[in-house]
Amino acid sequence: MELTFYIHRNKTDNYKLMPEPIPFHELVIVLQGKMYYEIDGEEIELNDRDIAYIPFGHVRSRRLSPEPPDYVSMHFVSDEPLPLPLKMTNVVHGCVPHLIAATDSAMRRFGQPRFGERPIPLIDQLMRTLVDYLRLELSRPRESGYVKKMKQYMTEHLYLPFQVKELAEYMSISPSYCHAVFKKETGVPIMTYFNSLRLQEAKNLLVLGGHSLSDIVEVLCFYDYNYFSRIFKKHFGITPAQYKKQLYSLG
Repeated sequence: MELTFYIHRNKTDNYKLMPEPIPFHELVIVLQGKMYYEIDGEEIELNDRDIAYIPFGHVRSRRLSPEPPDYVSMHFVSDEPLPLPLKMTNVVHGCVPHLIAATDSAMRRFGQPRFGERPIPLIDQLMRTLVDYLRLELSRPRESGYVKKMKQYMTEHLYLPFQVKELAEYMSISPSYCHAVFKKETGVPIMTYFNSLRLQEAKNLLVLGGHSLSDIVEVLCFYDYNYFSRIFKKHFGITPAQYKKQLYSLG
């Protein structure tokens, strides 16, 4: 498996692709926005945090998005198709934004590999790590419908005020039962899980750049910077200011 092309389009382009077989494998990673593909006649809508895998030789087309999306496209060659579905929903979390940021940095430094050149080992390894991560995510045991629906609700409310009472109302169950079901299946309380999601999102925003610490505190509804800094350090072992400084030093 070798990477032949990589591009991160951060809300800069919005264009159609006409139907044609592709002479490579492609991963499309949507960080923010909507994208509409048709693969071998099957319509696929991608939203925030979704990934599409388009195997070699499949007919791919794309129509215009409502607004230019923030997405990554990777082309690569492989002897065999990857064991991935065409669409992977809500999988851009954990290490994925960090892998993208590291690849962006490497591409700025080394540039695109020219046709016939061997891929840059660092970039090639980052892509392999991403594929391994996706395989691992897809192999995890399936959750019950209740917990899956709760997690989806929490993911959709990262940028909104959140209360367990409102989650319970959405689920049409009592708050106490909501707490019990979630902890029994996941092993962690709801607020612990939600705070970890929100902190990871804060870290992702720092990695992707373009946000000040005060912006992150506001958009993720932490309200108080000192509280945000304290729980960030407790969770990651480093303050957000120190983490941001590390990112600047790397790149």
